[in-house]
Amino acid sequence: MGIAVVTGGATGIGFATVAQLIEAGWRVAFFSQTRERVEAAAVNLRARFPVCNTHADTVDPRDQDGLGRFFPNVHERWGAVSALVCNAGYSPKGPNGQPLAVSNIPLAQWDHVIRVNLTGAFAVRGIYPLRQDVHEFSP
Repeated sequence: MGIAVVTGGATGIGFATVAQLIEAGWRVAFFSQTRERVEAAAVNLRARFPVCNTHADTVDPRDQDGLGRFFPNVHERWGAVSALVCNAGYSPKGPNGQPLAVSNIPLAQWDHVIRVNLTGAFAVRGIYPLRQDVHEFSP
C-alpha cells in the first residue's frame, strides 16, 4: 500500500490505527512520548502481525529536534511517507484518573494541552520536505 506515520501510535485510537494500517498492508512508523508504551505496542504488534513492517520510537511531539530525527529515519528506511495521522494528544486527568473539567484545569496544564495537541500537530510539518510529490498551495 504505502508508508504511514502515526503520532501517538502506542495506545488507544493511535494504536488501533497503526494495527488497521498494518492489516491493510501499509508500512507504519509511529511514536509516542513514553518508552514503555512504545515498547509494549511494538511487542503487541509483533505478536499480532508476525510479518509486519513497523518502526517505533519515543518522541515528544513538542520536540522539534526529536521530530527532526524521526522523520528522516523513516525516509531513509522506506522512502517518502504517503499518509500522516496526527493522533498525539494530551488530556489532563485528576487524582482519580478521570479527565478534568475545563474549569478545573490549571493554566500550566492547559499550556501543556496546547503544546501537545496543537503545537505538536503543527510541528510534524517537517515531514513535507521529505515528500517529492507535495507542493505547497498558496492562493
